[in-house]
Amino acid sequence: MTKLLDRFRDAALLRGNFTLRSGRTSDYYINAMDAFKFPSLLNDLADDVFNLFDERITCVTATGFGGTPLATTISSRHNLPLCCVRDKPKVYGTKSQIEGHTPTREDFIALVDGVFTTGGSLREATAILEEFHPASIEYAVILNRSEEQKPMLLDGEVKYLFSVADILE
Repeated sequence: MTKLLDRFRDAALLRGNFTLRSGRTSDYYINAMDAFKFPSLLNDLADDVFNLFDERITCVTATGFGGTPLATTISSRHNLPLCCVRDKPKVYGTKSQIEGHTPTREDFIALVDGVFTTGGSLREATAILEEFHPASIEYAVILNRSEEQKPMLLDGEVKYLFSVADILE
């Protein structure tokens, strides 16, 4: 894991003055998308995130710009249907807020994202996914940026590969 951590840190850690999605400011920023420009790193991150999930998962999903490449890679590498959640329903065509696989009551959903700070994007996606009454939703991210060692979201723990402390060592 140390080698993967070093590769992720080298690709994603930026220093400067940044405003986070939560509105807080920080002297560093971890841009998971910068890691995704290296296909072998993206593949390795996707495999390790996949391994955080229960073996019962039946589909993988993401919301927004950051989680979608990760979910797509997991889907492709592990032969799982891909479900993408839009921030807002399309205003044309099907006017859907779900693209790809439509969850069912039998689905065990793996919901992924690059970084967890407050859980806002995961909560928004969960609210949309719960309309389909899936069997369960599990959460995993590459980086836990929150101050909690075991971040919780709704009824589930958010699993993660790395913490901020790991990255800033």
